[in-house]
Amino acid sequence: MCKSFYPRNWWTAEGSEDVLTETIKSIPPPIKENIMTLYDLLIKKGEIKGKAQMILALYDDNIGISQIARYVKITEEEVLKILSLSAFSITSLFGFSTY
Repeated sequence: MCKSFYPRNWWTAEGSEDVLTETIKSIPPPIKENIMTLYDLLIKKGEIKGKAQMILALYDDNIGISQIARYVKITEEEVLKILSLSAFSITSLFGFSTY
């Protein structure tokens, strides 16, 4: 039998890292794989959002498109595409749903 996936107040409890580690160990492999896949997806989505925010900030500071592309390590075309998108739809450029 698997322990609760979300121990109450684990983030504030003393020894919370141990509780979290034991909880993760107790999750059955198929569920754990899905959780890690979701975790990886959320990390990637966060990286993309951060990259888009960086591009917008650099552009607002009057940094040129070619420099932005070099700093962020993407093509100039991708920079232009991100700049042309609304903030709501930036993640769709990279294949993620905003919902």
